[in-house]
Amino acid sequence: MSAPARLPIASALAILLIASPVSAEAQDATAQGLVSAVLGWEAQHKLAKGAVVVMRGGEIVATGSMGSGDPAAPARFASLSKSITAICAAQLVAAERLTLETPVGAVLGETLDAIAAGTGVADITLGQLLSQSSGLANDPAQGEAMLAFAPFDEPRLEEQAEIGLTQEVGEKVYGYNNLNYVLVGRMIEAVAQEPYQDYCSREVLTPLGIEDASLAPGWQALSAFGGWQMSTLSFARFLDYYDPAKGLLPIPVDQWPAAEVGGGASYGLGALYRQAGTGYNIWNIGAWTFDSDAGSASFGAYFAVLDPDLRVVVTFEPALDDAARAALDQAIGQALTP
Repeated sequence: MSAPARLPIASALAILLIASPVSAEAQDATAQGLVSAVLGWEAQHKLAKGAVVVMRGGEIVATGSMGSGDPAAPARFASLSKSITAICAAQLVAAERLTLETPVGAVLGETLDAIAAGTGVADITLGQLLSQSSGLANDPAQGEAMLAFAPFDEPRLEEQAEIGLTQEVGEKVYGYNNLNYVLVGRMIEAVAQEPYQDYCSREVLTPLGIEDASLAPGWQALSAFGGWQMSTLSFARFLDYYDPAKGLLPIPVDQWPAAEVGGGASYGLGALYRQAGTGYNIWNIGAWTFDSDAGSASFGAYFAVLDPDLRVVVTFEPALDDAARAALDQAIGQALTP
């Protein structure tokens, strides 16, 4: 078995500034070029299943598929699920039910007193969790540790938090850890007084007309950090939250809690971002590979929202390795380079 993939920091796309084409023909060519680049990458790596959706100005302008993939069929989104969790938490902040400075202990105090007293976990803020800068090092979703939550067919946020919060908090710098989003999920449940997936589906996805989203059957235990399933088309619609023209983002990007990851990029609300022109490029890539008697799966997903209004979403199986996923990012960057 292998652990869930960590986000690549350096990439061609991360430093790319996008200029909007001036003609409909140029826009069309850009979209088709992106689809061709992704399908070429999928063919090169002999993927069994893949799909790509390109949107511009809030409209679908191109799609493609590989093998048994279908942009309209359910796909698993691995760590891109963190973006959904982050937007869900940000809505609670906008509603003044939480703040980015709310400490974990103020929401989960009784649980923390029982399992993490004296570790410093109670003082970690929501903003530090969202930006992966909590200082937590132990990740119960890595490798064999995940077997503690088998079977994987139901959410296990409370158990994951209990097992994960067993060591003192370290330095508050960027450190990618699924446990951060386990705790965000638990804070959402505590404040909303209902299961994480029910609240976030109703409050984040349903308002966009997304009706095919759920925690992935057989992998609900990934929940707030990696468990969402929907079509590639639906996830592209979820990215409406990052469209400034729609005004849906509960916390503007320039006010996100931020952890610097290098090269001018930061990790904020469930994604990496960098200023680009008058706006921001926002992107994320996630993958999950697990092989045991308790469950086996391998899948990955990628999205990029590029200044000013271009979106790309890719889903694929199997997950491949870090180098192959970095090659996807590079292929998209090259397709956008004049």
